[in-house]
Amino acid sequence: MKFLRSVTVCLLLAAVLLSGCYAHKPSVMPPETADITPIKEGISLYGDVVETDLHNDILQVVQWQSGLDTASGDIFLYDRSAGTVCGQLTLPADAWATGCLDGGMYTVSLTSGTVTLYNTACKPRFSWKLDTAFAFAEVSTNGEWLLYGDGKTATVRLRRLKTGEEKELLSFSGHVASVGRRDGAFYLCCNTEELLRIDPSKEYAEALVVDNALHRFTPYYCVGKAEDGWHAVSADQPEKALNLPSAATGEELIAAGESGWFTTEGNTVRLYRPYADTACAAVDGRLLHAACTDTGALLVTTDGETLTVSRFTPHDGAVPPDTSTRTGTRFLLENVPVIPQNPTYPTGCESVSAVMALQYAGEDITVDEFIDGYLPQADSTLIKKDGRYYGPDPYEVFVGDPRTKSSYGCMSPVIKRAIDTHFGTDTRTVNTGGKSLEALCEQYVTEGIPVLTWVTIAMREVEYHTSWYLPNGERFTWPGNEHCMVLVGYDAEKYYFNDPYLGLRVAYDRTLAEDRYSAMGCQSLVILHT
Repeated sequence: MKFLRSVTVCLLLAAVLLSGCYAHKPSVMPPETADITPIKEGISLYGDVVETDLHNDILQVVQWQSGLDTASGDIFLYDRSAGTVCGQLTLPADAWATGCLDGGMYTVSLTSGTVTLYNTACKPRFSWKLDTAFAFAEVSTNGEWLLYGDGKTATVRLRRLKTGEEKELLSFSGHVASVGRRDGAFYLCCNTEELLRIDPSKEYAEALVVDNALHRFTPYYCVGKAEDGWHAVSADQPEKALNLPSAATGEELIAAGESGWFTTEGNTVRLYRPYADTACAAVDGRLLHAACTDTGALLVTTDGETLTVSRFTPHDGAVPPDTSTRTGTRFLLENVPVIPQNPTYPTGCESVSAVMALQYAGEDITVDEFIDGYLPQADSTLIKKDGRYYGPDPYEVFVGDPRTKSSYGCMSPVIKRAIDTHFGTDTRTVNTGGKSLEALCEQYVTEGIPVLTWVTIAMREVEYHTSWYLPNGERFTWPGNEHCMVLVGYDAEKYYFNDPYLGLRVAYDRTLAEDRYSAMGCQSLVILHT
């Protein structure tokens, strides 16, 4: 649960782009039925914003009273098994993050960096002051981990609260917000179109979904309004897009979760469940807030004077079918350095990836030394003559300057030649182009050799817009979204890359990654062991 006032941050983050979809359009909308069970009634209505959270049997309700840049809030914890209010707390004016934990709740002051864990009676158990302003913050349900955005250093950091052990996950320069926790992992929404999963037990973040048609993100479903209905993506199956027709015009998206997503139309609240061929509806009171759960949702409604918190349960729950067909275990090269290209090398992904591989091979070299000493470059300014534009060949030189945003890039032969020049021989670097990612993993990654691969930024589709004529007279069209990453591992469902664009390790669906790699001509390089 979050209340963020005037807190905007930015994250340059890419993720898995959808690669396929199926239309799910039942011809007849089935009866709209559901069980509505009040679990707390008669709460006096006075807050500007009402938020709810639920963990095990503890329900948290917060009524926020907002000011200009801050908000104060009254919190109560309700024990559903006992049927009583077990704790109450008033928060002073500040920017807050709060939510349920195992056996209690937490609060985080985003301005002072103070993190406090409470028991179910809302009595403090532990407190830490980090002396920094948080852009966002979330505490794991076991109370062990704090994930936060550091506004001073523009980084996303993970901290073990009791020991103070901390690690930097990535840097940011676009919008980012926490959207929930699931199975011990944190989930972030980035740039209003991307979903990122961060597991504290792993050294990398997993980019799950990217789609600019999405508006609501959760650890289960990401949903947006389509022309004739709803467009959604399951975080568990990001390679598939779901499209369902709207039950009525004028619906507004309210929340999404494991069971589906909720909409409102007047006093009608609907739950859409993609795999159940049904939309359940409830009509009673004006909806103020909804929080999806694994079996339905919590609905906070009002009659104008008091609040009612109800559990909304579909009669016939359904879960997505298991479409996984791959088997196998994960293999990962753990010690390949991750070097961010931003902000110093905004178009230098090829050079940064090359230096990652060189450093892993034992070479003492920096990105600046590689660019200045070995990378052939040419001016990216296109020359117009007789109605045609002319420019350099990206298979021969880097088109532009890796330190500028207005440059293009280069293809694998350019980087191979630069690495060969560094070594003074062409025997260490092998052009492995034409091999599939799976073959590269089997032949090189499993032997401890990372692979430079030409794919696309965030595994987006290649876009063709800018064309020019090469010195040999051939017309060339630049593949927009061109990107170079270092392939470092695989498992049954995903390939793992060190991504210089994000400055972190990410995982992409295997089929999607193969498609983007193929679209870039199956270009790849390896540096062999000595």
